[in-house]
Amino acid sequence: MGLINWTPFCTAMGLLHLLLFGLQHHTPWGWEAWAYPSEGGSGLQLFSSLTLHLNWQHLTNNAFCLFAFGTALESRIGTPRTIIIYLLSGIGGNLLFAFAETGSAAVGASGCLFGVICSLIFVDPKSLVITPGAPLPIPIFIYGFFFIGNEIMALPTQDAIAHTAHIGGGLAGALVGKALISFKKAESAQ
Repeated sequence: MGLINWTPFCTAMGLLHLLLFGLQHHTPWGWEAWAYPSEGGSGLQLFSSLTLHLNWQHLTNNAFCLFAFGTALESRIGTPRTIIIYLLSGIGGNLLFAFAETGSAAVGASGCLFGVICSLIFVDPKSLVITPGAPLPIPIFIYGFFFIGNEIMALPTQDAIAHTAHIGGGLAGALVGKALISFKKAESAQ
């Protein structure tokens, strides 16, 4: 199988993000219209903003999380449920961003990926994560809480990162992941 599990949705999203990143940074097509404004935007912007990235670091961080966590989720619950979690997490991230922020715009799949990570807490709570600097693998729930806690602590900063979109995506992913697992258990009991 190799180091990366090439699942259909995560592979397609990775290629889409890479293609759109190239177009976004090498064509004059008015990509800023795809961003989700903090004052709220169109339904199209709610989704199109999830495909843009500011720079290579933004793209590679999200690509790493997509292939590290997205493929793990997709392997466990299948492509359709992964798509649901991914998109609802992105929407949740954008909506919290619009509720909490003013005068800016959100771009990127980070809210989607925070949702994927937080949904794994419920989908596979025994998962272990290997992180740089940690001597041993840590449980996914500790990793997820650390991720969200880190974003909450970063809220007062005046950087250009949409921390509220990350938090909103994580919360939406946790709720959807919990609901899908509850639904699956109820389905199995019948």
